[in-house]
Amino acid sequence: ELNNPSEQAESLVSLGLIENRQGDWQRSISLLTEAQGLLDEKAEPRMAGRLAVVLAEAFIGSGMPETGLVYYQQALGDFRQANAPRFAWYATWGLGMTHYRLNNYTEALAHLRQALIGVDPNGLDAREIGFAHGAGLNRADALVAVQHRHVTAGKAPRQRRAAIDEHARQVAAREP
Repeated sequence: ELNNPSEQAESLVSLGLIENRQGDWQRSISLLTEAQGLLDEKAEPRMAGRLAVVLAEAFIGSGMPETGLVYYQQALGDFRQANAPRFAWYATWGLGMTHYRLNNYTEALAHLRQALIGVDPNGLDAREIGFAHGAGLNRADALVAVQHRHVTAGKAPRQRRAAIDEHARQVAAREP
């Protein structure tokens, strides 16, 4: 409805997400900033969290991961306020992934360990983590190895496998 700011904000967030997926980070950020002005964040913390997650991803995509961290942290608070644990898990995972990309391994492991608590034991991530864990990594480092696999997914299969194996060796070498 055109006269409903909440619905307008939701539509803008959806459009921002589409622009984000298409790689038009600036357009996404512009739409999401407009949505922020329409949204009552206190009354709709889940939508505020969703908006913050998409902003985080847009800033990370545009080369500003530190700003992305701020928005993931905001999203985490919003999702906790909304009592939305699955969404809070996603924000925690995003914090871990972003710290990992920034080579902040201590922070990445802390967030990914926290996210690991929320992994569905029957889900795909759990099976991947179990596979990596079976390779001799502790569960948190296995989670980082799985994330590394996702980050390197755009590489050719042989290069990707080599990158994953090398990363797993580096992580295992840091184990006490």
